[in-house]
Amino acid sequence: MEKQRLAWIGLGRMGVPMARNLLPAAAPLKIFNRNASRMNALAQAGATPAASPREAAEASDIVFTMVADDAALENVTLGDDGALGAMKPGSVLIDMSTVSPEISQKIATAAAAKHVAYLCAPVSGSVAMAESAKLTVLVSGPKDAIDRGAPLFGLLAAKQFAVGGHGEARVLKLSLNLMIGASAAMLGEALTLSEKAGLDWNVLLEVVANSAIASPFVQYKAGQLKSRDFSPMFMASQMAKDFGLIAKAATEMGVALPMADKVARYWREMERRGLGDLDFIACLKIAEQDSGIG
Repeated sequence: MEKQRLAWIGLGRMGVPMARNLLPAAAPLKIFNRNASRMNALAQAGATPAASPREAAEASDIVFTMVADDAALENVTLGDDGALGAMKPGSVLIDMSTVSPEISQKIATAAAAKHVAYLCAPVSGSVAMAESAKLTVLVSGPKDAIDRGAPLFGLLAAKQFAVGGHGEARVLKLSLNLMIGASAAMLGEALTLSEKAGLDWNVLLEVVANSAIASPFVQYKAGQLKSRDFSPMFMASQMAKDFGLIAKAATEMGVALPMADKVARYWREMERRGLGDLDFIACLKIAEQDSGIG
């Protein structure tokens, strides 16, 4: 693969391993993170730290962003020191965050005015999958820009899907997170029902992981539930944020989502009870606590 001038903005739990996986394709890989200390390990591996998103984007052919929310994405792209201010015509801006269709459209409009191609490319998967380059990338935007990004996505993911020419990937990612969040809430309640009846916890999880309801998600989370180690792979507070985006998108599109409204209660309640920093599968604790367990 021919090396390109790349920039990566946002070095959170997912961003660090994803950026590291791009190092072999970069000449150089310029990086920026608001907390500068998070750039140290990648700098030692060969990346070039920048003092601002604008500096990271200067002279870069392709700029990636991977940040926490709408406000962060707007700041690093459209702010006074934002990346778009330095990007040249013909370059590509690829955002891999989970954000709203609304902010995505705002950035797409600004990018088009600068003749910069903009791709929505959110990912599905955990930190462990990011580290092993086993993510799934959902991408929408101009086809020629998708084709340019495809070899780089191949360094980050096991699978990539082009799903449209505009912001369709945003809605699809929210749809996936709706299914994951609802599955977690359902699993927590179902396990609590059997737990309350006195079933052995390990046997219960073994049965569920080998039953008709078993899925890659259930099997993936079974080990974490067995050990009751709720160290965050994806925090409940992040799921709360995403369910807020889901509700907003549904309202704007005129889509009724009564189940999503109910499931959102778990994420709000986890934050209220001080559990927001735990992995989202710890929503089990809400059902247990409300059932007099633990």
